Amino acid sequence: IAATLQELEIRVCLVDRNPQNIRRARMAGLTTYYADILSESIHEDLDLGGIGRFLSLLPNDEVNSLAAEHCGELFGRDQVYRLPASTVGSARVSMASSVMYGRELFAPTANYEEIRRRLDSGAVVKATTLSSEFTWSDFWERHGPDVLPLFQIQGRQVSIVTATATVRPVPGQTVI
Repeated sequence: IAATLQELEIRVCLVDRNPQNIRRARMAGLTTYYADILSESIHEDLDLGGIGRFLSLLPNDEVNSLAAEHCGELFGRDQVYRLPASTVGSARVSMASSVMYGRELFAPTANYEEIRRRLDSGAVVKATTLSSEFTWSDFWERHGPDVLPLFQIQGRQVSIVTATATVRPVPGQTVI
């Protein structure tokens, strides 16, 4: 996801405390920061110039929520996002979702396990610019209902798709 955004000249910074993840991201040319996102000094240590939103994409639902809460002061509550909880539909998750911090990303079922499953099955993250010749309807018809829209981009304006959003890209927009 970060590599696709960066290819579109959208600044990203990956923060992780796993050295292997950091190494792989750096090898891919991504800006990284080796740290625990929940550390007290993270706000002072990070260069966040040009970055206006925080997305928590970790496999742990509680850490995603805590990270979103922790970064809410820095980015503003409406600019922090997290993956939906892993076990959608369970009573525990329904109750927990009401107290979890951060806006839910992408789709109600787009939790870490689902995204990982898609990628392991050959799904790719890619940017497609729509036109009057190739519209959102054409895209949808070609790729089907398994498409998971992540972002809509118009010029330098990035809109993050949330679990409650209706996606209606128009010609001239790029969809990731």
